Amino acid sequence: MRGERGDARTSPLLAGDSTANQSASATDNATVAARKIEEPRT
Repeated sequence: MRGERGDARTSPLLAGDSTANQSASATDNATVAARKIEEPRT
């Protein structure tokens, strides 16, 4: 989650977005990353 949050904060695409949008994007990224990690294991 640390990586996703950091990427979201420093992403040029999110730099101009509102804090709420950044939080939503970071949450979505973390969720997607978690799914990608869990899929191969299960």
